[in-house]
Amino acid sequence: MFGKLIKYEWKAMIRAMLPVYGATVAISLINGITLNSDLFKEIRGLELIGDYSNILYSLAEFIQFLLAVLYVVMFVGLFVMTLIVTVRRFWNGILKEEGYLMFTLPVKTSSLALSKAVVSFFIMCISGFVGILALALLSCSDPASLLELLGNIISLPTAIIKSIREGLLFGEIKPVMLMHLILYVLELIILVLSSVFGSIYMLYASMAMGQLSRNHKVAFSVLWYVVLNIAQSTVAWFAIISVALASTGIFSVVSALNAVAAMHILLIGFSILNIVFLTAFKLITDYILAKRLNLE
Repeated sequence: MFGKLIKYEWKAMIRAMLPVYGATVAISLINGITLNSDLFKEIRGLELIGDYSNILYSLAEFIQFLLAVLYVVMFVGLFVMTLIVTVRRFWNGILKEEGYLMFTLPVKTSSLALSKAVVSFFIMCISGFVGILALALLSCSDPASLLELLGNIISLPTAIIKSIREGLLFGEIKPVMLMHLILYVLELIILVLSSVFGSIYMLYASMAMGQLSRNHKVAFSVLWYVVLNIAQSTVAWFAIISVALASTGIFSVVSALNAVAAMHILLIGFSILNIVFLTAFKLITDYILAKRLNLE
């Protein structure tokens, strides 16, 4: 059943995001072509009667300006829309009328929020990839350069693996260095996962706490989000400052180690902190959904 929840949520979210992805990529490609083409030079080189050359050049510049503005709007809208879809799917799917149907399903209450969080995470990853692609497309001037860019992206993992193998073979990369690199990647993955899921569950906890009020549920949800954000920042800064001011303990150990070991400790430390926040937000969300939910 949990898999069916994810499948249903995926279809709903990707259906809402596909037009945004398509428009962002299309606008980025058009901007790349106009920025890298010789259109302006060709217009200036035209020998037309009167001021037609200047008029065409001004028109081309104006069109390019509009395309640039549209590109910025679509680029920002990509991430704004991702946030909106994440919030709406939880708000409408669990805290509104649709929640009556969702809570009749033979699954744990916590699974309802978790399924939405998992899909939201993948949607955020896709949005991030589309955002990077939108930036990269600005360098494309024609279909050939676009195909070359896509080919480079696809072949990047293979190129990295090949470079590592050659480095190990010729002694340029030591096995110990490779081990630390692999650990860095794993620690970074855990850090990103805990950070993104923590952000998603902070939104969920804020909305769950906001719906406890009788009136102005949206306003209270926003207020609770601000409160939780401030609380998280305060705890994080307090933890960092406490470690930094300690004359003995973790900070002394980190400062005495080399940069490689210190980086491991910092990545693990921030990951643990994110996991603590994630756990707290998830417990708040699951408790309210299971014990204090007041559907409209």
